[in-house]
Amino acid sequence: MNMPLLELISYFLLLGSLSFAATEAYIIPTYLDHNCTTDKNFASNSTYQLNVYTVLLNLRSNPSGTDSARFFNTTEGATNTKDAVYGSFMCRGDVPHQVCQDCVKDATNRIASECPNNTEAIIWYDECFVRYSRRSFISTLETAPISVIGGFTNDESLLNSMKFTFNSSGLINTRRRNMEVLDKTLNDVVEEAAKSGSEGVKNFATKEANYSGSETLYTLVQCTPDLSPQNCTQCLRDTMKHIPPGFIKGNLQIMSPSCNLRCEENQFYYKNNGTDPPHGTSEEAAPVFEHDNCLLNESLSASNAYQINLRELTHELNISSNNTTDNGLYNATVGRNRSNTVYGLFMCRGDVSRALCHECVDEAIGALNSTCPASKEAIIWYDMCMLRYSNRSIFSTLDRKHVFTQSGADMLSNEQKGFRELLVATLQDLMTLTASSTPVGAKKFATKEADIISDGKTLYTLAQCTPDLSSQECKICLGEARQQIYSCCDGKKGGTVMYPSCNLRFELYRFYGNDGANLTVSRPPAYAPTPAVNGSEKTTSDVIDSFQR
Repeated sequence: MNMPLLELISYFLLLGSLSFAATEAYIIPTYLDHNCTTDKNFASNSTYQLNVYTVLLNLRSNPSGTDSARFFNTTEGATNTKDAVYGSFMCRGDVPHQVCQDCVKDATNRIASECPNNTEAIIWYDECFVRYSRRSFISTLETAPISVIGGFTNDESLLNSMKFTFNSSGLINTRRRNMEVLDKTLNDVVEEAAKSGSEGVKNFATKEANYSGSETLYTLVQCTPDLSPQNCTQCLRDTMKHIPPGFIKGNLQIMSPSCNLRCEENQFYYKNNGTDPPHGTSEEAAPVFEHDNCLLNESLSASNAYQINLRELTHELNISSNNTTDNGLYNATVGRNRSNTVYGLFMCRGDVSRALCHECVDEAIGALNSTCPASKEAIIWYDMCMLRYSNRSIFSTLDRKHVFTQSGADMLSNEQKGFRELLVATLQDLMTLTASSTPVGAKKFATKEADIISDGKTLYTLAQCTPDLSSQECKICLGEARQQIYSCCDGKKGGTVMYPSCNLRFELYRFYGNDGANLTVSRPPAYAPTPAVNGSEKTTSDVIDSFQR
């Protein structure tokens, strides 16, 4: 082989040592389409396969390309030989560096999964594209394969656009005017992109225009920066030929290896140097319900003293969630007589904002009122908070009586190699970080990440104990949660264990943010299903096992 196995391992170790700055908002890259060569395949365990994985790793190691172009290309193997592999990525010209990084990472994972033995492949996302081939394509104009997403012909939207308006000149065909707006705007933005810089500089432009009425047209075009202005213009002109007949407005994306075009009626790109994000990406994630448990059910009337105290308690918890302390915990007691006293508390996850904490607590109270109306004791878990109440004191008490577990999707056998050992070591470190001899009352929350050397993915873990536990009690609780993880979630891509006093979770995607950050994701990325494995063909070595999700 051109590259010894040890050298490839060093690439993985290099990836593990890279430290990328976390952003305040994590945005899931949006997969669009891919294309694999169906008539040309490489053999498993071949030099070419090794070079493909090395190219993908090199692309991941340079996640933002050059500052000016957000473009990067690499070659592995002797050029102009049968084992040479050429690869590149380009990020959309407006996206921040972190979004570019996240997109390239997802794209390299997915292209290896979608095209596991193809000698040539390309994958498109909203925010980037990644490709590799056995032939050199750098500085070469290529308009195939092409992918067209959106557009419409002769449907209700088109018929509805056949309206007429009246002005001093008489009747004007609104449809024809909108077609003229689209045509002029696209021609202008193509010219602007081609003139935006010399070869090697970002060939990118956006332009807005007004349709008839109050609607706005947003357009974006981009060429790979290794094209000359003339080739950029030619590529975009050829791309425009694929606009569906009759298209006037709506959502449309046309993508080729050398350029792409997009137009929509909503702002889909960043403006003002990234300070004005695309429409719909600045909202925080919503709390996700996990499980509830209703206990000690009795016939409680609305006038029952315990029920009255419970309503007062939940009202206090709701109000207090607007102004939680730094440790994310609040408890309260309502009642004078032992028989009708209610004890309650909530704990919000250590990384969520106060606004999200309040939203989660509010939803939890509403849910328990609906599902546990006659319960003297109940608990409910969301991914961002936990709320419970009881007729006995539950403060500063280690409670492991009730547990909720949830596992992710199954891993393939080749994905499991070495993963359990990494999970064991990471969770051990995480438990130490979470407890770490902090005093009673201090936040007991930690996250830890680890690179999975066998396939280039990242393991994300999170642990939390209620702050009213001692460090030793926190360790005990998390220790039992860890055993539950091993029991419920061995060979899984994710797992969650929730006790009243602590919780533990791992995933292969980022599900948390910085402390107090605005979160934009609380669900797994939309990866395609992992392809079935043919045992007679899937014989790749431990180190170059698939990037498959």
